[in-house]
Amino acid sequence: MVQTRLSSLPALAYTLLVGIACSQPRHMENPTPQGPVIQALVPTEGPAGTAYPIEITITGTGFARVGNTVTFGDIVIADLPSTNDGAEIRFYAPKERPSTGEAPPFVLTPGHYAVTVTTPDGTSEPALFVFTRGPDA
Repeated sequence: MVQTRLSSLPALAYTLLVGIACSQPRHMENPTPQGPVIQALVPTEGPAGTAYPIEITITGTGFARVGNTVTFGDIVIADLPSTNDGAEIRFYAPKERPSTGEAPPFVLTPGHYAVTVTTPDGTSEPALFVFTRGPDA
């Protein structure tokens, strides 16, 4: 009788170990998506005013293939695609705050503007863009 119990212990131990191993969460199979990370803005500054359009390239990680939202100061630029396997977003720096009602658009003044990227996975930490004094600022 003791021999029967001892001989069944390895099978029982195996069954318990397999059951425990199979019931543990598998973090490697479904990693939690990371939010976007801005690594650089190129360029980091440019002249304020309506002249001289400035194309900015944001490089980083975690950008969505489509539907990224860039916030430049308090101006929201929606539905931007990324390129380079989600590592770059290109957009033109807004030079004016859009009109609300009958007032004309407001030209952005020299200063520091926070730039963030928002995707379904979250919002990046801000990077800074500086509008310098331009010829018509």
